[in-house]
Amino acid sequence: MEGFDVMPRKPSLIKFFNLSVSNNGLKHYTWDNYFTYRQSLKGGHNITVMAGITTEMNQTYFLSGYRQDVPPQENYWYLNLGNAATAVNGNGGDKWTRMSYFTRVSYNYKGKYLFTGTLRREGSSRFSVNNRWGVFPALGLGWIISREGFLKNSKIISNLKLRFSWGIVGNDNISTNAFLYTINSGVNYVFNQQIVTGSTITDIKDPNLKWETSNSIDIGLDFGLFDNKLTGTVDYYNKQTKNLLFPLPLPAILGSSSYITNVARMENKGLELALNWLHNFSNHLRLSLGGNITFNTNKVLDIANGVPVNGGGLDNGQYTTRIAVGHTVGSFYVYKTNGIYQTQDQIDATPHFSDAKPGDLIYEDTNGDGIINEKDRVFVGSYQPKLYFGFNFNIQYKNFDFLLTTFGNVGNKVYNGKKAQRWGGENIEASLANYWTPDNTHTNIPAPSNKVPVASDYYVESGNFLRINNITLGYSIPVNTKTISKLRVYLTAQNPFTFKAFSGFNPELPGGVLNSGIELNPIPTTATYLLGVNLNF
Repeated sequence: MEGFDVMPRKPSLIKFFNLSVSNNGLKHYTWDNYFTYRQSLKGGHNITVMAGITTEMNQTYFLSGYRQDVPPQENYWYLNLGNAATAVNGNGGDKWTRMSYFTRVSYNYKGKYLFTGTLRREGSSRFSVNNRWGVFPALGLGWIISREGFLKNSKIISNLKLRFSWGIVGNDNISTNAFLYTINSGVNYVFNQQIVTGSTITDIKDPNLKWETSNSIDIGLDFGLFDNKLTGTVDYYNKQTKNLLFPLPLPAILGSSSYITNVARMENKGLELALNWLHNFSNHLRLSLGGNITFNTNKVLDIANGVPVNGGGLDNGQYTTRIAVGHTVGSFYVYKTNGIYQTQDQIDATPHFSDAKPGDLIYEDTNGDGIINEKDRVFVGSYQPKLYFGFNFNIQYKNFDFLLTTFGNVGNKVYNGKKAQRWGGENIEASLANYWTPDNTHTNIPAPSNKVPVASDYYVESGNFLRINNITLGYSIPVNTKTISKLRVYLTAQNPFTFKAFSGFNPELPGGVLNSGIELNPIPTTATYLLGVNLNF
């Protein structure tokens, strides 16, 4: 036909989309109801009574769906209009509640003799009905000695208070289903040569879980001297925790890696000291110094069924820590080493692992039975420090101010797992390159190997450290305006210096009762330097 160009038309392309729909929610509420009665009686007697009830609820939930090939028009954005074969759905949630009835009585006589008694009855949905409720009493006694007549006019003692406290507190910090069995339905079984659909329990739970409780005693002395220029505290504490809630490892044949149970009783006791000095030398010079130190001893007193609990896994089948009676919780429990094998004759003359070769670590036969096995492991310390400390220094001179704070600990151990086998291409310290070879035998670093490294004291190092965690220098610029009352510029260094015995990056390695103090995925401590301005209007 003249006047027309007949061309084939391209088929239209319809684009489809992937659709994800989700609905997430969180509800949390607390409800407190209480009343207070106060009465002052003749002769200096004062009493306060409080009673009440409090409840708390936390609920989370999520609902999600996903399908491919959903039409692009917004009015067709529904999951059932997509490809059913690509459907992915999910839902879940969590809910727990607490309720507590409490009463407290406080009494003081002339502001010198103090008494407080508290009683709580607390319930948690994280335990079964039979063990849901716990009773937790506490009391405190105080004597403000500096208000006695023989010290009232003292020019040295400004404040002196002796105090004593005792109490029991409960812990329910476990998952909400820790005592509930999980059941899978729709499982086929064969009974009497017939296929029958039923259900099965998929994990191991302890239905008799109960409150973890801590019984604490504290005796303390607070003092202030020289018009409170020098202040301080001395505290002795003893805290015994029983029915410790802990994930107990299980043999892999049972299908579960661990289950929560009340596993142990342990004790923490020690002495805390704090001292602070504040002095204004003049209107232009103000100086304050402070420090604190804590001596702590931790010991496991009892274990359920008397069986030690191992943990501190290295992701290679090895474990490094153990909870055992008479030892610090989570102590490192490893093989003891004694140098490096130099020759095959040396290996043949001593007990050894079957795959030992020159350049390997020598493991000691600590029990003397002529073989190297699990019975040769020994305790070599814990991540729990024997001493914590901190120090702060602050000086203000005219418009300048300077602050320095530090903290650290002494007497603990850490496990340097990055010195062992690594599964990727990670970098290592240059010092580890000085490893054993037939031509380099004067070294304490074993030869490289693809064998799974045995957990030993070769990797256990001192965790002692001192960290300067804050240095701040500031200057307040004099201002005289109606809108700005203060203008201050400052330079801050956070974590600029760490002095440590540990050859790894960071000796601070928290991780729970059995997993603390183990460096597997090291992250260096970050130092931050800030330049800032404060404005007060």
